[in-house]
Amino acid sequence: MSKLDELCYPFLLAYMQNKIRQQKLVFTGILLLLLFTYPIITIANRLSLLGGFPVLFLYIFLVWISAIVILYFVSDHRKKRSPDE
Repeated sequence: MSKLDELCYPFLLAYMQNKIRQQKLVFTGILLLLLFTYPIITIANRLSLLGGFPVLFLYIFLVWISAIVILYFVSDHRKKRSPDE
């Protein structure tokens, strides 16, 4: 590897990681958009109760909570430590 490659590699690696993170965020946004569209929500819109709560409320709550968790892990900016450190 040349000196220029050694200098540019960390920046290229950071750029690629940001690009992958952006792609994951876009995919998550599209998935959430699909999960909150009318045809999908009507599947959960039933008159039955699950644990004393309407199924529609549980569906919206679970999708919302899972979206928060997924977005947290995708946007986590902490650097991962290698095992030898």
